[in-house]
Amino acid sequence: MSQIPAPAYIYQPLRFQDSIRLLKLYAGSRGSPLRCDIDEVRRCDIPKYEALSYAWGSAEFPHTIEEVVSGTHLSITLNLFTALQGIRYEHASRLLWIDAICINQKELKEKSHQVACMGKIYEDAWRVVVWLGSHKGVPERILIIMNEIIQCVQHMDDQSFLKNIRRLTQALLRLSHMHFFEQPWLKRVWVVQEFILARELQFMAAGDIIPFDLIYSVVTTVTAAVTSKPMEAVVINQHDVNYTLHTMGAQHILEGIRCMSQLFSYRDRRRSQQSMELSQPRLKHDLLNRSLAQCVSELSLDRECREVRDKIYGVLAVSANDLGMVADYELPLDVVCNDFATRSLLAKDLSLLHFSGVRPGHDHNFRSFVPHLTHADIMTYRLNAPGFDYCASINQPVSVCVTTGCLPSLRGVCVDTINRIKNGLPSNSSEFYDPYDHIRDGDPFSSEDLQHWLHGSRMPYTYPRSNGIGAWDLVRIDGRKRSQVQSDQWNGVRNCIRWGASLSAKISSKFAKSILKNRLFFQTEQGYIGLGPFWMRSGDQVVIYDGSVTPFIIRKSITKDQDGDTWQHVGDCYLHGWMDGDFCWHTVVEDLPSQEENAIKMSVGEETRYLVREWFTLV
Repeated sequence: MSQIPAPAYIYQPLRFQDSIRLLKLYAGSRGSPLRCDIDEVRRCDIPKYEALSYAWGSAEFPHTIEEVVSGTHLSITLNLFTALQGIRYEHASRLLWIDAICINQKELKEKSHQVACMGKIYEDAWRVVVWLGSHKGVPERILIIMNEIIQCVQHMDDQSFLKNIRRLTQALLRLSHMHFFEQPWLKRVWVVQEFILARELQFMAAGDIIPFDLIYSVVTTVTAAVTSKPMEAVVINQHDVNYTLHTMGAQHILEGIRCMSQLFSYRDRRRSQQSMELSQPRLKHDLLNRSLAQCVSELSLDRECREVRDKIYGVLAVSANDLGMVADYELPLDVVCNDFATRSLLAKDLSLLHFSGVRPGHDHNFRSFVPHLTHADIMTYRLNAPGFDYCASINQPVSVCVTTGCLPSLRGVCVDTINRIKNGLPSNSSEFYDPYDHIRDGDPFSSEDLQHWLHGSRMPYTYPRSNGIGAWDLVRIDGRKRSQVQSDQWNGVRNCIRWGASLSAKISSKFAKSILKNRLFFQTEQGYIGLGPFWMRSGDQVVIYDGSVTPFIIRKSITKDQDGDTWQHVGDCYLHGWMDGDFCWHTVVEDLPSQEENAIKMSVGEETRYLVREWFTLV
């Protein structure tokens, strides 16, 4: 006689605004059925509990957990089933908060309210248990390799640097085969707040605990090693860690370490902030001080989630949330995204303009300045990233207003119009030898025109003539104001070229390729050369907004606002000579001077080029 399956668990509405559900996971031996109780508790009288952080994985629900009190069952994913089997105690129950079970995912109103409370839920948990999955490695072996990595880095003095770099690379290769730093958990959006806000963290993999301090040491020491100054010597001697791991198919381990290093960095800063607030309670300390748009850019764009809106909602708890946004799953996606982008601009935060713009296949339900929350493969490397000290107009405060049609309007100047577009990144190392030929390629840029532009009369200042490598450097990054990061990277590029090192994997896959990803060269009507997104067009305008770090490209829209013309945002751009706040020796004015005033200046030999401030309404 076949057994009748248990009925499905039915969620009861939460009775109070401050209520949450907690799951009591019953003890059990490995492989035995999962059993639990689910209870509603008020946060004003909440017992000591832990919160689970894990990767949801597939949307299928092939497994179940029994809810003992009601005699029902809940369907759960394979990942959650594996996690609960791995963290369950054999002889004691465990009180947990698990988002997939403790929130009624089908009730959107409840989901919106509970998601808004999730930051506080993870913050109040006495410990967050991080389930890294069932990996291929043996935990004891992982611990041995991690300790070896730390020793390699600690002994990297001048005499044994290259020897220990080789040891470090080999250790990372062995660890990469165990996929420890390549778990899907690291790429989740929600892990950001779960990790940063946790009082205490416990890492578990395949049912075993991996010491927090050991992971922290590995992440921080490896990050310091691969970004330290001696690494330039490593590049020259062709013992680069990144290159070796790439050729061995293990480059993903450094990406995983980078992701975790970012989380540790934010967590450390937040804990420092909390310590300062305890010691000086009357003073306000905000070490994170990141707007919602900045947190979306830095923490969630490259991470994954089931719902696109969660790239915004998932970092609300770790941002300043200066926009007053609240999670709402009942609103259409375009309404959520348009609201976020508009609020950001009206808050005078221009950072989202560096990762947005009208691109191929753009959905016109979304405004042109809505961030690229999907399709990261066609994003451009953001020119406002750390290490780029551009300051196109940061001496001016951001000026923004709302039009009568409720659209954001930014004040700035129109620099010029794009009239020629040309290919971007050299495809192999030989093309670095003669960047003139690469850019020229017959038409529209000739070698003579480019050299005239770089060294001739177009600029009020001149550069000494140099070989092709130097000229490429000038086209790529303005040499007058360069951060140490930029100088080190481009010195490494030139050294590799001179020493005959391979650039196909080492350089193109790193800095040069990242900055030029999805970008093309362009020339303006007045002869300025820059780099813009490949979806720009001839006729697009280059503008510099008040308070911006780079110029931007905009395109006139066919629609009009009640106050006049409207523009679509295309993307940020690099424009040679316009990145340092001097407007290429133009004078920025509110109105053009009269003909009489101009004539007086001309008579005494003062030729002044003007840029007039105006308003640009974005749609």
